[in-house]
Amino acid sequence: MNDNTLQFQSAVQAASDTAQTETAADVPVIETKDLSVAFRGKIIIRDVNLAFRVGAATSIVGPSGSGKTSFLRTLNRIIEIEPHARVTGSVFYHGVDIYRPDIDATLVRRRIGMVFQRANPYPTSIWDNIAWGLQINGIRDRLPERIEEALTRAALWSEVKDDLRHNALELSGGQQQRLCIARAIALNPDVILFDEPTSHLDPITAGEIEELIARLKQDHTILVVTHDLNMAARVSDNVAFFRLDDDGIGYLETYDSNINFFVQSKSRVVNEYITRNQWVWHETADAGTVL
Repeated sequence: MNDNTLQFQSAVQAASDTAQTETAADVPVIETKDLSVAFRGKIIIRDVNLAFRVGAATSIVGPSGSGKTSFLRTLNRIIEIEPHARVTGSVFYHGVDIYRPDIDATLVRRRIGMVFQRANPYPTSIWDNIAWGLQINGIRDRLPERIEEALTRAALWSEVKDDLRHNALELSGGQQQRLCIARAIALNPDVILFDEPTSHLDPITAGEIEELIARLKQDHTILVVTHDLNMAARVSDNVAFFRLDDDGIGYLETYDSNINFFVQSKSRVVNEYITRNQWVWHETADAGTVL
């Protein structure tokens, strides 16, 4: 085992220790510095500097083509499956640069999980969809309990507990997406990345996924790319707003708290984007809560 892998595993332990301290909310779990992405030599996003604190939910919003998904995919190195992508700058997980050459990307993705825009269950049983991910990561004990726990946390257990050997492709679209969430959380990741997880679902099912994400942020740091500003307002503590410059390159325009972004922003660009996307703010009688 090389020194960089040992350092990454030490960072995992540090993450666990940090979660027990009173200052956890102030500690960046992921931080990017001068992060840029290019495809086939064309720059997609440039010089993104962001720090995401432990236990917070952040929505990443902005117009189509501004690099939101590309940015998200850099955070656990899943972008590397695209052979023509080139990442420069740094991504730190609890202080360790995950792009250091001797850090195993598999370890990174175990700690920083991802749920994609379209549900992508394996064409096998519901059971195997979760068991396989556990087993290839060396987790073979207590499989029935771990699978039940993951499906329960994903609000799916009661619907599938008698059909675990059925093919996952027989599930509805919303059930498939919840299965993918269960598959991700079975490994107990520190961070979960969601790439437009409700964009292909009907409103009722999308609402169920949204409620699930809101519950998951109690135990995980959450980052969500979404075009739905109402969803962003409801589930997130903070908002990162990307936009395009005059050369068509995505960049971070602003990063702010939920209330500052949606209600108190003095930025003309932000307010025009919110208005153009027909977002509506609701104020409760007592607290002015964004809903």
